Amino acid sequence: MSDIKVKNDANICVGKYMAITQRMLNAFLRQRLENTDINPSMFMFLLQLVGHDGLSQKQINDSMQYNKGVVTRIANQLEKKGYIIRKSNDQDHRAYRLHLTKKAENFQPTMINILKEWNEVILSDETEEAIETLNTTLERIATKSINKVKEVKNG
Repeated sequence: MSDIKVKNDANICVGKYMAITQRMLNAFLRQRLENTDINPSMFMFLLQLVGHDGLSQKQINDSMQYNKGVVTRIANQLEKKGYIIRKSNDQDHRAYRLHLTKKAENFQPTMINILKEWNEVILSDETEEAIETLNTTLERIATKSINKVKEVKNG
């Protein structure tokens, strides 16, 4: 880590900008979802199932890095509200596959429009190459973050 060149130690924390962006995304989602019956966490959960219908709660947990309790709580809320249904997993009868309902399918265009609006705002001045580099970099950072937390947790 001593190889890293730091201009100003107080302002170099990349996490600061990721945290700000995450908070602003949540604020934006809260505003756009205020006339619906879901919150930003439910929105992001549903988004995992769009195009990947039938994922298990464990797969969603692994993808989003929530803890099991949070995934269970959000799945329960979405099931009560009629957005998802649970079906038995043929390979593991202790686990369930989560499937989108017609209500969730009807909500997908709204979800896509909300995401398009957000992306247009934050990425409007960026080139395709810059966006691709950003996505690759953020994916690498996320993977390293996950691995570090696991390392610290396991001692």
